[in-house]
Amino acid sequence: MIKLDEVLQIIKEDMIKTLEDTMPEHLSENKDLFDSYFEVLKSVEQLIETKKKNMSNWITHLDEGGEKRSISTDAEILITNKPDKLGDEKQEDTIDSSESSLFENIDNQIETIEKPMYLFERKILGGYLPKIDAIVPEGIVRRLGLEHHDYVYATEVASFNHFKKYHYELAKKVDIVIPIDRVEYKYCPIELDGSLLVVRKSLETDLDIRIDGVPQSIRIPDFEISRIKPPLSEGDIIDIAFPDGKPELCRITYVHRVDHLEIDQKSNKFQKKKDIQFTKDLKSVELNLEGKHVLIVGNDPNKVHYKEKIESRGGIFLSVDDKDSIASIEACVKKADVVILLLARLGHILMKQVKKLCKEWNVPFETTFNIGADKITQIVSEALISK
Repeated sequence: MIKLDEVLQIIKEDMIKTLEDTMPEHLSENKDLFDSYFEVLKSVEQLIETKKKNMSNWITHLDEGGEKRSISTDAEILITNKPDKLGDEKQEDTIDSSESSLFENIDNQIETIEKPMYLFERKILGGYLPKIDAIVPEGIVRRLGLEHHDYVYATEVASFNHFKKYHYELAKKVDIVIPIDRVEYKYCPIELDGSLLVVRKSLETDLDIRIDGVPQSIRIPDFEISRIKPPLSEGDIIDIAFPDGKPELCRITYVHRVDHLEIDQKSNKFQKKKDIQFTKDLKSVELNLEGKHVLIVGNDPNKVHYKEKIESRGGIFLSVDDKDSIASIEACVKKADVVILLLARLGHILMKQVKKLCKEWNVPFETTFNIGADKITQIVSEALISK
């Protein structure tokens, strides 16, 4: 259900956002869009005027004699004048009660509109609403957390020739997960195989990509490479999806733009030292974190597992994410003996802030896409030994 004032607020906010996002070179393109906004506003204004006229037709104001008040042709209330004061009070109460009830009824009929819900179908890239023939971009699918056979609201906000632009909202989640012919792998590092760009593993699970149990090198199609700007290169991290058993049809669903190659001279020396020192298998070494403060940065649901692993080895677990204030983050960095940044679970701004604080307070830090608790504990130990 949505009220007229809420409609106006939504339109206003969307117009402001569109204006803020408009670059000088796109002004002419957005003219039609803003014309459409004003057409919608005019329609809302007409609806408000219609409501006012409707009320005037329905209600005949009480005349000075107070003998009769008529409310629509279907519901007429006759009030007989009585000489006693009590009668006058009852008459007034009856009128006020009827008026209040009538206004509420009209408001419910005119000011609230039932928004239709549309079935959402997940595609390899993005989604589709078959009832209104509308495509839902991948970015919106990710932002709303849409899954196959969820229901969404779609409000038309602009129209260009035969193309319509919609504002999407989640209406209802699907009750039961519906199987779909779609396979997705997240946080896949791009590798160079000759002149081809391929992915072989997912850093989310730290497992190889397999089809029918056999490890695969998934080639990124040329049309996908040309679609992504700036161009992809070896070392970039992407999410991919493809029809089950058909990796040749893979699409890139997301590119993780992370400044993971930012290395200063000090950290470069540290890396060389680490490469020499940790050629042996660290799994055979008893990891002791006695009295060490370990700060994990990122909004990860596995934090409880990190906490268990670190505290079982005598360490003290600290954690911050995007919701914490910069003062709280700095306090934790100052207290930490080592900082681990979970690149798959934090934003670029927070990552840069924490890196800067670590350098200011001379606290060693490591970045990783891996979110396995054992691997995180191993990275912590490596960083502390090399400190």
